[in-house]
Amino acid sequence: MGPWYEDPVGAEIVRRKYLHEGERDFGDAVERISACFDGGLREKIRVALLNADFFPGGRSLFALGCKGKFKATTSNCYVLPSPADSLDSIFEVGKQMAVIFSQGGGCGVNVSRLRPQGARVRNASRTSTGAVSFVSFYDKIASLINQNGRRGALLVGLACDHPDLEEFLKVKQNDDRIQSANISILFDDTFMKAVALGAKYRLRFNVDSTGERIARELDAADFFRRFGDSNRDYAEPGAIFIDRVRSWNLLSADPEYRIEVANPCGEFFGNAYSACNLGSLNIYSLIGRPFTEQAELDADLLRERVAMAVEALDAIIDYGCELQPLAENRRNVQDYRQIGLGVFGLADALIALGIRYGGPTAISFCGRLFREIFLQALRTSNRLAREKGAFPSCRPDLLARAPILQFLQSAESNLLADIRRFGLRNASLLSVAPTGSISTMCGYSGGAEPLYGLAYQRTTHSLARQGKLFPVFARSVRDLMRKRGMEKAAAESLRQEFPYIVTAHDIDPIERVRMQAAIQTYVDNGISSTVNLPAGATTEAIMAIYRTAWQTGCKGITVFVAGSRRTAILGRSS
Repeated sequence: MGPWYEDPVGAEIVRRKYLHEGERDFGDAVERISACFDGGLREKIRVALLNADFFPGGRSLFALGCKGKFKATTSNCYVLPSPADSLDSIFEVGKQMAVIFSQGGGCGVNVSRLRPQGARVRNASRTSTGAVSFVSFYDKIASLINQNGRRGALLVGLACDHPDLEEFLKVKQNDDRIQSANISILFDDTFMKAVALGAKYRLRFNVDSTGERIARELDAADFFRRFGDSNRDYAEPGAIFIDRVRSWNLLSADPEYRIEVANPCGEFFGNAYSACNLGSLNIYSLIGRPFTEQAELDADLLRERVAMAVEALDAIIDYGCELQPLAENRRNVQDYRQIGLGVFGLADALIALGIRYGGPTAISFCGRLFREIFLQALRTSNRLAREKGAFPSCRPDLLARAPILQFLQSAESNLLADIRRFGLRNASLLSVAPTGSISTMCGYSGGAEPLYGLAYQRTTHSLARQGKLFPVFARSVRDLMRKRGMEKAAAESLRQEFPYIVTAHDIDPIERVRMQAAIQTYVDNGISSTVNLPAGATTEAIMAIYRTAWQTGCKGITVFVAGSRRTAILGRSS
């Protein structure tokens, strides 16, 4: 088969996204990237990259070794402060957004502090155009700032108690010019309980500058149905369950830390100016004796690679601090040292184990897997805190009170005691990104998602403009076919002989949500997740997905219905 980076698909993605001028292939990039690490970590990273066992995030793959050549950030994702209710603040956030886009980062922004449409203002306009009107402003910035052939990635969020909520629901329906921004509603528990009870929910906003008090009631169940309709037809807005987000993270007991919103893909939630260094482990490469009855996860190797990954991501923080786009980003990175370790190849690993994605065995396996990843990440970050110091804003007494750590207390009392004593090196540890380009270039399933297809055509934003598609084959399926001498077998015969081989459209959506919930239990930050539904999916089915996600402790989720009016990046072929 040869190295993954000699495959035409992998080589093309590497060339377009990750090589520096003068570099010929991924081998050159590996030497540049690994040279940024010290000691024994350097060789471990070199081997991991060549074997596709672990990758730092795409921005790090490109930016590591860039000093003295050009400016590029090592962080994939940023959270900007919610703009204050003034034009100065709105445009200042826009300017900061443009700077971050120009250096390769994506942004999330929460516009809930902006007064609603029709509110009084003290200028010639007399009334405000509303919070939603500035979605198009921020979207325009994202579309104008080019990132090596692609638009800037942007998420705009709005709290569910904002009086512009209904207008926000319709923003993508009414304005087809908005192409870069994803939008999400920040639902709180009170709203979701009102939906269940068929009760009214109060929208409110106080305009400090004029003293105006705006309030009205909304039929929560009726709005939630229209939210489901919008998802059916437009695949947006997504949902962020903000109370769960703010209560289930490492700093949830610290009153000085307040999460604003998510990054564009939803795997990272942070406070104002936070930036996260992402990285992902290949779970498929951790399966011993794949496609046999003796197949199993190599737990020792998993712990070894988690430790390596956490140490590497922490080192990237130091390398990349001076490369951060804004002074505020540099201060936040220094104060919190947030990392986001995730996975790819999970769906492939389940096939190697003979486990159906979404089934009870898979849900149990993922819970155990992510528990071990989280524990090892905590151990490693705690060790680094002892050796190098905790993140400067760390208050170990408050850290140990976080519910996500209290949840582990009975079984991990020694670890909790060490955290109370020494703290952690990093304020955030796990984030499960979609790993779109990274997983595609080496041929594995993305993030924690199921296989999208046994084989399918894919494009990227840059290649789409050229009308180019390239085939991507599920690595585990290809390996299984070769092992069984079935290289020419049809997809349908594979499904019949191996019923545990399933794709996104084969999985019951509620099973899909329960998989995410099992993983989220041990992920202190977020999980990028999209539930794929066939054409003709009903609003009731979509509402059930969102209700179940909230009830089971997911932090956010998105639904995509085949044939909806949103342009798809993926085109399914089998």
